Amino acid sequence: MNKKDFRASLVALAAACASGGAWAQEQPANDAAASENALQASDATDDIVVTARRRAERLQDVPQAIIALSTEQIERANVTEIADLVRVAPGLVFQPSALSSKSVSLTLRSQRQNLGNITFDPSVVVYFDEVPNMRMLGGNAALYDLASVQVLKGPQGTLFGRNSTGGALLITPQAPTEEFTGYLKVGAGNYDLREIEGAINIPVNDAIQIRLSGRHSERDGYMPVVGKGYSVDDDNTDAFRFSVKLTPTSGVTNTTVLDALHQTGAGTAYRLATCDPAGISNQVAGMCAELDKLDGQKWNATTSNVDRNGIDIKAYQISNITTAEIGGVTLKNIFGYRHLNAFVTFDIDGTAKDVLYATNKIKMNQVSNEIQLLGTAFDNTLSYQFGGFFFEEEGHELQFTPTLGSTSASDLDAINRSYSLFGQMTYKIPGIDGFSVTAGLRYTWDRRQMTNRGKNILGVYTGRDFSGVGDLTVTCRLQAGALPAAGVLNPCEKTVDASFSKMTYNFSVDYKINNNLLTYLATRKGYRAGGFFNAPRAPVEFLPYQPELLTDYELGLKADYRIGGAKARTNIALYTGDFKGAQRSTSTQELVVDPATGSDIFVTRSVILNVQSARVRGIEIEQMFRPFELLELNVSYAFSDAKYKKFIVTNPDGTVLDFTASPFAGAPRHTLSGNARLQIPVDESLGRFFVQLSGSYVSSSVAADGTPSFNPTNVTDTDGTPPQSVRKNAIIDGYTTFDARLDWERVGGTQLDLGIWVRNLTDKHYFPGGQYVQALGFSVKNPGTPRTFGLQARYAF
Repeated sequence: MNKKDFRASLVALAAACASGGAWAQEQPANDAAASENALQASDATDDIVVTARRRAERLQDVPQAIIALSTEQIERANVTEIADLVRVAPGLVFQPSALSSKSVSLTLRSQRQNLGNITFDPSVVVYFDEVPNMRMLGGNAALYDLASVQVLKGPQGTLFGRNSTGGALLITPQAPTEEFTGYLKVGAGNYDLREIEGAINIPVNDAIQIRLSGRHSERDGYMPVVGKGYSVDDDNTDAFRFSVKLTPTSGVTNTTVLDALHQTGAGTAYRLATCDPAGISNQVAGMCAELDKLDGQKWNATTSNVDRNGIDIKAYQISNITTAEIGGVTLKNIFGYRHLNAFVTFDIDGTAKDVLYATNKIKMNQVSNEIQLLGTAFDNTLSYQFGGFFFEEEGHELQFTPTLGSTSASDLDAINRSYSLFGQMTYKIPGIDGFSVTAGLRYTWDRRQMTNRGKNILGVYTGRDFSGVGDLTVTCRLQAGALPAAGVLNPCEKTVDASFSKMTYNFSVDYKINNNLLTYLATRKGYRAGGFFNAPRAPVEFLPYQPELLTDYELGLKADYRIGGAKARTNIALYTGDFKGAQRSTSTQELVVDPATGSDIFVTRSVILNVQSARVRGIEIEQMFRPFELLELNVSYAFSDAKYKKFIVTNPDGTVLDFTASPFAGAPRHTLSGNARLQIPVDESLGRFFVQLSGSYVSSSVAADGTPSFNPTNVTDTDGTPPQSVRKNAIIDGYTTFDARLDWERVGGTQLDLGIWVRNLTDKHYFPGGQYVQALGFSVKNPGTPRTFGLQARYAF
């Protein structure tokens, strides 16, 4: 979509909004008809309450693109982990993180940060119970006993504690209530799947309510290891949640939630996809012979030597939300503490060879607090909220990466601090019924500090710490100068810090033509702090990268209506955004003097760069149609077109690496999802029967930014990639999958529900992620989930 076409689309949508407004305001012939029309309009679709603006509002009243899932929708879609959300939330893309398949790497509107290290921030931030979770190891698990899931698209410029340029994912657990209720759910399926989940709500008295919930799930691995008799990519997860709500006096509530998770299993394994016979991995380790072992094996088989006990993740979070109604205003405080202790392994080469492997040990503590003041004025025509936010994260990371016989160790401590002040107001313009203006500002101060003690180990080492190194030679890898000949630091430690600050904003105008038709225009600026490369060697690699900024414009329409007796909902958002300083991982060269010869030489360095300029634009459409009460159809489509305007790296020798034509990594242009749910009419005494069929499509993308996926030169590269072209081994092919579900609810008039489900109904062979390691001459891919099926039983009381 070029700029001319996009502007034409904006004009067309504005025209559609105007014509929709005229249609919506047609007056019926008499007051009785008007009353009936109003009743039908208000009943057009089910209302969904969201908190995208930190207060409870109808989804259709918020001038922002949002996907919202209720408790029932989460259950019916069989969503048990964040990766499942991509089947029901178009535009949201999940790929296994570069750190671990158990870590969350999300893409929204073509924006992704695939590095889970503590020195980087994600583009899409996950909030659990209003607390930001910046390190999502173990995050792809244990979605249970939830009240809602909300996907906020676009930069969050004002109201969320950790600014993000892509969007935010809000996960809200069920809160304690005043009724004695609960449920127990059990399930089983292929791959020896066994799961049990339950919750109980205990109202101790009018002032104290408690809710306990938990989930256990385990299954065998999806990826068989050739010749070993076992499979990897398995799962064993235990999760527990304790919530208590206190109402000590009228107008005051205090809710505390303790959420804990323990996840174990085999490390992350890849499947070898291609191998260059002339590549160093084959010349040194004979890696290409591993491809022969995969001949005749299952499509998702691997020869990986990944540790069968390579995942051990322990995490817990404590959140406390206090609200107090004081003289017509609401004072709200959100406190959060999160602890993470994890050991993860991943075999990047996907073979039994010791070509490229990694083990990570991560320990992190995070504290945050946010205070808000919310209220209204001028006869409720003005609503406002002001507040402040504090965030501190301290962590230690130790990563051993054996590569062709030697091991590098990234050993670092990091401290991240953030402070911000914010305010936002919405004003209903007098005299223009339904017209509102919203304006918000946020000022953020960030400081990052990193202490690095990088080492080199002569030999292959994959321990959890240095205690098992034994007789292997360990040397410092932190160079005192640009070349190894300059010697190393003694002691082997270097501390760096940097500070960043930025003002961001949100401004929108919306016109609520009637209770069921909203049009809006919004602009926002999002900010992502700068930081440090996590595995530096030379002094230049200790330099910080700068913040990333995104300014976007969004034009939207939200409409509930009827076509005859059929209910329908249409939500459309058109957006365009400009990046300044987009953060990308790549390599560059440093001009240095060789002390042995006195001549100038160029040394390749790994760095995080800020791109000169880029832009993203697209359209998102959600359509619901309920032709009659027993059938509901949903179709959603997202198109995202991201391009660099200028992404040029000029090396000191004058060599120009032009990445301007390269694609954004992990950013498919098209995503599509749909589902049909039919209630089969039977006698009410038998219960209710539902059949559901759903499908999703994700178009192709590339695995990584920069050189691993693109040849930035004007000559054909050594792997045969033409100049200014995408490397074919880095392409992640698009795929389509289908799911089905059969539910028998309230069996025989009881509180028992039974269900049968199938995922990947056609057993599609697909690979949602991968890596191309050109320097070593191979590429690997992550196999997707094969066809799975199972039974569930749920009893509520």
